[in-house]
Amino acid sequence: MDVELVTDGVVRSPAAMMSVEVTGDMVEFIGRGPMAGTDEVRGFAASVAQLLGEDGAEERARSVVRDELTVGMGPVEPGPAFGVWRAVLRHALASPEKCAIEEGERSTSYDELARLAVANARLIAGQVRPREPVAVGLERGTQSAVAQLAAFLADCPVVLIDPTLPPARVEAQLRQSRTAVVVGDSSTDSVRHSAAAAGLKIIEVDMDIHDSTIDLHVESNVSPQLDPDATSHIAFTSGSTGTPKAVELRHGPMANTAAAIAAASELAPDSRASWFCPPGVGLVQVDLFPSLWAGATVVVAPDGLGRDPRTAWKWIEERAISHAQMPTAFAEQMIKLEADVPGSFHSLRVAGERLAVWPSMSCTYQVLNVYGSTEANVVSLCDATRLMHDVPRERLSAVPIGRPVRNVNMYVLDSELNPVPRRVIGELCVSGRSLSRGYLDDEARAAAKFVANPIDSDPFPVLYRSGDLARFGADGVVEVVGRIDDEVKIDGVRVLPAEIEHELLSLDVIATAAVVAHEPPQGSRVLVAYVDGDGKIDVDAVRSFLEARLPAPSVPRRYVVGPLPTGRNGKIDRLTLSEQPLDRPELSAPFSAPEGEREKRLCGIFADVLGLGAVGADDDFFELGGGSLQAAMLIERAESELGVDMDFLTLVDRPTPRRLAAAS
Repeated sequence: MDVELVTDGVVRSPAAMMSVEVTGDMVEFIGRGPMAGTDEVRGFAASVAQLLGEDGAEERARSVVRDELTVGMGPVEPGPAFGVWRAVLRHALASPEKCAIEEGERSTSYDELARLAVANARLIAGQVRPREPVAVGLERGTQSAVAQLAAFLADCPVVLIDPTLPPARVEAQLRQSRTAVVVGDSSTDSVRHSAAAAGLKIIEVDMDIHDSTIDLHVESNVSPQLDPDATSHIAFTSGSTGTPKAVELRHGPMANTAAAIAAASELAPDSRASWFCPPGVGLVQVDLFPSLWAGATVVVAPDGLGRDPRTAWKWIEERAISHAQMPTAFAEQMIKLEADVPGSFHSLRVAGERLAVWPSMSCTYQVLNVYGSTEANVVSLCDATRLMHDVPRERLSAVPIGRPVRNVNMYVLDSELNPVPRRVIGELCVSGRSLSRGYLDDEARAAAKFVANPIDSDPFPVLYRSGDLARFGADGVVEVVGRIDDEVKIDGVRVLPAEIEHELLSLDVIATAAVVAHEPPQGSRVLVAYVDGDGKIDVDAVRSFLEARLPAPSVPRRYVVGPLPTGRNGKIDRLTLSEQPLDRPELSAPFSAPEGEREKRLCGIFADVLGLGAVGADDDFFELGGGSLQAAMLIERAESELGVDMDFLTLVDRPTPRRLAAAS
C-alpha cells in the first residue's frame, strides 16, 4: 500500500511529499525530499493515523524517528591500544625478516624498517623539539614511509607535502603549517627551493644507517606511547579563499582506521598490498598504514600506473598483489575488466568520491567502498560485492557507503540537527574516534564544521558536519546523494571551484569567472572555466598562470571566453553553464569531417568520452582536453565496440580518430 497526501502545515511542494509504506508488518513514514524534516514527518504520521482512526499516533511517530537513530551507530570498542609505529615495531620483533616494503628491486624487512625509523628519529629529534611539525616532501616509497615513522617516533606531526606542486604552493603550505624542518631528497627540487624561500633547513632520510646501538627490544620498552589525541599529520584540502585548509589528523583515528580497514579487507601478514595514493594527501592513512598495521608486504606502485586499467591489472598479476586501493574513477574502469582480474586477487578498496559502478554478480574479489574525508578520516565501509548478493538488486540504486566502522556513528540530520527518518535526505554528520582535531589556526571554520553533539544517546561529544547530502537506504546502509556546497572531486582529488575562480579573478584581464564541473553521460568529470573581460584573454597564458599556483586536478582542462549568463538576481547562472553542451575548442588543426564508417564511429566515441558536440577526424585527443582517465574510457570503448587493439601508448602515438582508424 502507498498512501500519499500533503498535510496542513507542510510546505506544498513536490519536494515535501510524504508517504506511508507498508511491507508485511512494518510501517514506514517516509519523506520524499530534503524539505521533509523531522517535524513534518511526525505531523504527517499523526495525520495519517488520525484519518485511519488510530489512537496513540503521536507517540508511534516519535518511535519511528527514535528507531532510526540506532541504524547509523557503529560498535563502540576499546582501543586500539597502540598506534601504527607500535604495530610496525611488534612485527619487527615477531617476524624480523618479513618484507615490509617492496619498491622496485629493493626489499626492506620489518626489522630494517623499524631500525631506519629509530635512527632517523634521532636525526629529526636533533633538529626540532617534540610536537614541532616536520614536513615530508618525498615521492611515495620507502623513504617516505621511514620519514613518517621517524617523525612519529620523535613525537612530531608530519606535514604532508606533494613534491609535484608548484614551489609557491609548497612554500605557502610550509609557512601555514609552521613547519620546523623539511625532509626531502636530491630529486625534489621544488621542495628544496620552497624550503630555502621559507628559511627552513632541509634534511635527507639516511637509508644506509647501521647503528649497532639500536636494540628493538629496548625500543619496545622506551619508545613513547603516542598520545592518541596528538597530531599525526597535517594535510591540506582545498579552500574557497585561495588559501588551502590545513587539517590536523590524530594518531588515535589513524589507528582506528588502520584496524578497521585491515579487518574489513582481511589484510594479513601473508598479504601483498599496493601503495598507490600520491604523496601529500591524507589518503596515506588509508592506503599505506593499514597494510603495515596488519604486517603485510607493501608494494610501491610505479609512476603512471593509473593511466590504463589493463596495465594496472597486469602489474597486479605480475607482482602477485592480493590487496589494492585505487581512486574511484580509475577503480571503476578496473571493475569493468573482469577478464583481466588475476585469480589470486582478493580485495580492491575504492576511495576518493562516490562509486557509481557495481561489481557483477560473478565478481571474484571484494570491492570495498571506503567513505571518509580528511576532516573525519574513514567513517564507513561497504562491501559492494557481498551487498550485491545479500540485498535484491532492485532495492539498490547508487553504491552505498555502507555502515560506520568501529567507534564511529553516522547520522542524517535536518538543518536544525534533528534526525530524520529513513529515506529522508539530510546532511550526513559524524561522531566518534575518527574525527580530526579540526583546522589549524582557523577556529571560525572549525566551529562551523565541528559542533556540540545534540544526540543525547551518543557517548562522543563532538559532531562533524560533512556537507554531504545522504539518506538511510535499504537495510540501513547509507547512500550519499550529493553535496550541500559545490565541492567536486576530479580524478579522486577534492576541488573547490571557488578556489580556482579566486585565482582567475586575480588576473587583471578577467572581470568575471565561473568554474563548472561537466560530467558527460559516458565520460568522466571535467572542469571548465568560463571567463570574460574587457580585453583579449590569452587562454594559454591563463592556463599557465593556474598551473603555477594550483595542483594539477584544480587546473581546468577547458576554457570558454565570452559573456556569462546571469539570473534575475544578477548572479552567474551556474546551472545553465553546467547543462549547456561543450563546443569543440579552437585547435591547431582545422575541423575535418570524418570519412568512412570507422572514422565516424571513432569521432563519436571521442565526442562521448569528452562530452563534446562534435569531433573532427584530425582532432588531437589531448588538445581536446583528454586526460588519463578519459583515455582509459576511450580505450575500453574502442576495443569493445570496434575491436581496436590499443593501449595508452598507442593513443599517445596516434591521438586522432583518423590516425587510429588507419592503424587498425
